[in-house]
Amino acid sequence: QPVLNVDLSHIERAATTLLERDSALRLLNGQLVADWYLDSLAEQIDASLQQAGRVSVSDLAVEYELSTEFVIDLVTRHLGRTIHGQFSQGALYTPAHVTRHAAQMRGALLALVQP
Repeated sequence: QPVLNVDLSHIERAATTLLERDSALRLLNGQLVADWYLDSLAEQIDASLQQAGRVSVSDLAVEYELSTEFVIDLVTRHLGRTIHGQFSQGALYTPAHVTRHAAQMRGALLALVQP
């Protein structure tokens, strides 16, 4: 029993009409999504990244209930503009995280070669 008691074909037809009329709308996993929502989502991803230093795409996909491919596309489109970090091997990193990790590796390697 549908919640709105409206046949799905009517809803799909209306959604198609909206998509044709408004280029700021997209159909994502059967839901209409506006570009402003995607921009807001990119801002939230950046806030999480800045707080944690590293965020994996798979974690973001689970958190926002989106496909991994869609999250990768969203991240690459907003990288350097809304999302401030580096994208590599399925994860986002802040420059500070990369610098800190490099310093730790350098320290570990120096400890190995010095008595």
